[in-house]
Order: sequence, then C-alpha cells, then structure tokens
Amino acid sequence: MLDKVEQVGHFYEFDAFRLDVIKRLLSHNGSSVPLTPKAFDLMLALVEHRGALLEKGEIMRLLWPHEAVEENNLTVIVSSLRKVLGESPVEHRYIVTIPKRGYCFVAQVNEVWGTRDKVVAPRSVSANVTEDWRQPIHHAKSIAVMPFRTMSVSQNEDYLGLGMSDALITKLGSIRQITVKSTSTVLSQTGGRQDPLLVGRKLGVDLLLEGWVQRADKRIRVTIQLVDVRDGSSLWSEKFDALFTDIFEVQDTISEQVTRALMLKLSGEERKQLTKRHTENSEAYRLYLKGRYFWNKRLVEGLTKAGEYFRLATELDPDYALAYVGIADCYNMLSFFSGFSPKDFYPRAREAVAKALELDDTLAEAHASLALVEMMSDWNWVSAENGFRRAISLNPAYSPARQWYAKLLTALGRHDEAMTEIKMAHDLDPLSLIVGAIVGYVYYYAHRYDKAIYYCQKNLELDPHFALTYWDLGWAYQQKGMHSEAIATFQKAVSLSGGSTKMISELGYTYAVSGRKGEAERELKKLLRLSKKQYVSPYEIALIYVGLGEKDIALTLLEKAADDRSWESICLQVEPKFDQFRFDSRFLDLVRRIGLSPEKNNA
Repeated sequence: MLDKVEQVGHFYEFDAFRLDVIKRLLSHNGSSVPLTPKAFDLMLALVEHRGALLEKGEIMRLLWPHEAVEENNLTVIVSSLRKVLGESPVEHRYIVTIPKRGYCFVAQVNEVWGTRDKVVAPRSVSANVTEDWRQPIHHAKSIAVMPFRTMSVSQNEDYLGLGMSDALITKLGSIRQITVKSTSTVLSQTGGRQDPLLVGRKLGVDLLLEGWVQRADKRIRVTIQLVDVRDGSSLWSEKFDALFTDIFEVQDTISEQVTRALMLKLSGEERKQLTKRHTENSEAYRLYLKGRYFWNKRLVEGLTKAGEYFRLATELDPDYALAYVGIADCYNMLSFFSGFSPKDFYPRAREAVAKALELDDTLAEAHASLALVEMMSDWNWVSAENGFRRAISLNPAYSPARQWYAKLLTALGRHDEAMTEIKMAHDLDPLSLIVGAIVGYVYYYAHRYDKAIYYCQKNLELDPHFALTYWDLGWAYQQKGMHSEAIATFQKAVSLSGGSTKMISELGYTYAVSGRKGEAERELKKLLRLSKKQYVSPYEIALIYVGLGEKDIALTLLEKAADDRSWESICLQVEPKFDQFRFDSRFLDLVRRIGLSPEKNNA
C-alpha cells in the first residue's frame, strides 16, 4: 500500500490576507473571506502578475474564455474585490486602475510553498529587513534595468518611471564589476510592453531590476524587485513610500541594496558615485526628468520642449550640472533634426556644456557632449577623441559616448575601431533604436553593405516605424545596385519622417543613379522650394546634383554645407557616393579643410 502523500500548499500573502491557491480560498487574519469563482480567478491573476499591468482584454479572455460578455461585468467583479480588501474609493492600496487599459496589483506579496502549516520553501520574500535576503547571488555578472512603469491617473507622468530607471542605470553603471544594460530607449519610444523575462533572456543578462512608480500629490510610492532571469524567481522586493522630496534617498537605498544583494565590494570611488546627487532640489530634478523624457523622442518639438524644461531646472538650481548638459544635448540634436543651420546651435551647446564642466568635471555626459561639439563644429578630431575617451573612462556604461565615438572613428576611416565601439554601445543598450541604426551606419561606411542590411533589418524587427533605420538601409541598397529596394525604402523613410528633407534628398539621388532623371528632378525642385521657406542643408541638394552628374554645382554646394557644419560633411572622406570625386582637386581641398586625410583613401 502506498504511503499517504502530504498535500503541499501554495500561498500568496499580503498584509493580513492569505490567498490559498490549492484550496481556492482567501482569508483575512485567519478568517475566510467569501469570493465568487470569477472573483477568485481575478484575484489570483492580479496577484500572480503583481506589479504588472493586466490589460482588460486579457482579463476578459481569462474569466470568460468562451463567452461574449460586456466590460461592465469586469467592473462589477473589481468593485467586489476592492470591497472585500477594504479599499476606500480614493485609496487603492491593492488594486490600481490604469485608465482605459486595465488593472495592476501593487501591494507587496510573499509567495510561499509549504506542507500543511510548515513552510518549506519560500519562493519570493520581502527585503524589509536584512534577514529576509536570499543567499548572495554569486553568479550574477550582468543586470538589465527595465523602464519603471508609472501608475498614475495623470497621463503626463510617464517621465517619472523612465527617469527613475535612468538614474539607477547611471548609478549602477559606475560599478565596474557588473555590466548594466538599459532597456529604456526602445520601450520609451514605442510604448511597448514586453514580458520582462523574455526581454532579460533576449539581452542575455543574469538579473532584471524592475519597478513601479506611483505619485499622488507630494508623495511617491516606488515598488522594486530583483528577478533571477534563470528561473524567474524574485530575489528581493521592497516598497518605498515617501515624500517626492525624498526621491533621492529612495534611489540611493535601491542602488545600495542591489549591490549588497550581489555581494559586491565597492571601491571608495564606486561608493562615492553610487550615492552621488546632482541636485538636492526635487522640483529641479522633476523638470530634468521631463526634459530627458522629451529629449529621447528625438523630434524637433520634443527637443524644443526638453530644452525649456532643462532651462527651468537651472533656474531653480543654478549649480545643477546635468541640466546644463541637457541644454547642450538639445542644441546638439537640434543641429541635426531642426530646419535651421547647424552652426547656429553649436555655440549655444558649447556655452551650456562649459558651464556643466565648470560645476562638475567628472560628468561623463558633459565630456561626451563637448566632444560632439568639437567633432561636428570644430573638426578638432584629436580633442574630440580625447573627450569621448574621457567620458568612457568616467562611465563605461554611458552608451551615447560610445555611439558618438563610433561616428568619429568612422569619419576617420578607422572602421574596425568604430565597429568595436558601436558593438559595445549595442551590448550596453541592445534595444536602443538609435544605436541599432548606427550599427548599420558604421557597416555602410566600411563598405560592408550586406552586414549593414542585416543589422538594419534586425533593428526594424524592434520597431518597423523608425525612420532613421530606413535611411541607413536605403544607403546599403543604393551601393549594391538594388535601386528598386532603395527607392521603396526611402519612400517609406520620407513618409515616416513627415517629409524630412534628408530623406527626400536620398530618394532624389536614388532616382538619379537608377536612370529616373525626371523623378530625381522632381525631388530636387521640391527641396529648392522648401529652401525658400526653411533651412535645407546644401548637402542635401548637392546629393541630387551628384546623382544627376552636375559635378561643379554639387561641389559648390558641398563647400557651402561644410561652412554650415552639416552633420554629413564629416563623412566626406568615406562616403562611397563621392568616389567619382576622389581625385578632384576641389574635393580633396575640401576634405583637407575638414581635417581629414584624403591621401589615406587614395593610397
């Protein structure tokens, strides 16, 4: 006769409540709480997905898999759950409604497996006290910081979650013993929600740090958990309730406890960087977060708005060095994206970043921004390279420094080094659309067109609506003689970019080199008309003249583009579209004026 097997229990505990998964019971302080079967199913689903948004459609399919029911039925069940949990209409301690989307369970939960009344295997525990920690995580060498989700009735506070994750990425990035990977860029641009474990496995990291931010008036609640990607177990979780003015203390505590969980021995400098604060003014910090949120959108309107938020932050705290870097970054990006001459923006960028460095010479972001100005405006290649290297030495995890450094190395024809830097940037921020596009950029200028096409197509899998990826992809198609594909690609880029003159220029050039002269001239006339209303880079007009074989006009315009400090001018030495000019004295003089070495390409 078989021995009787003791039944193993599976419970979720939060506050005084206990959810018994096996017996399908909810109890409060040991007393049973009556729930309908549908209410229990919803309660269990919310707790199992704690901290994550459960979309209404997903819940409806779970509760009524084979029935067509009205959404009001779900509303009634949620209301009944709130009643038994003792929630007031205005204080949602357990279930938060995400307007028009769904619900999220935000209370701290312990998951417990046990035999009868004896707990035998805690699955995820609270880290409110030191004794609750699991065994130290010796295997962990890499961590991905997920964008913190913002749970708020306001539609304008997404910047809080992204700002929190970016701050922690910066703090943890100063620790050399672990690799910190960011997932913020792509998810903030696309608004995408992916399963964190799938993201973690795609990134190849050991741990995920994810969190949720909720703000109510002057208070902020941050819920955080550290997840082992191997088995999905929660290694640590904690909830912070504080005044918004204490957000810096919350960030310090989170970063310190993560390092403690990883049993890392920090150097004095690493410990200093971990607790470094760039401002003590919470309102200035809030404005800075808003600025970075809009800066990451890489649109003229967003960059303009970002610059204003950064400026307001410096008014509240004149010693806020990072906010001055934000101003410089806005001017640097406006030199590329706006309809104004680039040379109008670089002096303003230089002034802002000089102020930042005067306040704090140890800011990697400031050195990278200054190096970008020196590269694009001064053509001071040696100083710019030293600046990028300095930024990388100060913060090896700061992806933009490597991204811009890869562009410098590309312009100088040092393609292998450029590939190394952009690959490192990609490793740091694998889901960044802009970094992914620049991988294609680097391979294109190295004349490795198949690789460029491959990586651009991989980037489009992340977001098929990112115009800059189509730009780089179209270049590679051009050089392979795949004119139909190039034309279709640039038509898509023109549409997605809202009629960017850069994309119109490439479309016109492709029409010209593919023998469709009439269509090329149509795009040229379009640019010439636009140039009477707004700034159009002479480089963009020159490109179509190059395709049409109008050499003298093209060279005159390329000289003017260099005077304007057009972004594209720095790659004259390596741009394959200009191979026909390699032995032309005017072109060689122009390349030398930019500080490049045409003799290297002609050797």
